[in-house]
Amino acid sequence: MYSRIERGERPCRVSEMVSIAKALNTPEDEMLKLIREHVAEQEAAKSLRKSNG
Repeated sequence: MYSRIERGERPCRVSEMVSIAKALNTPEDEMLKLIREHVAEQEAAKSLRKSNG
């Protein structure tokens, strides 16, 4: 069963993101960078779908 975060129903809190980064042995700033890039890609795709109608 997936959590609400995994299903995209709720954003991840910073404290949760820090725990995830530690579990993955990833620097927190790198994790934030990757998340920002992913969100930007999703927004761009959403915008493109709207414009193509």
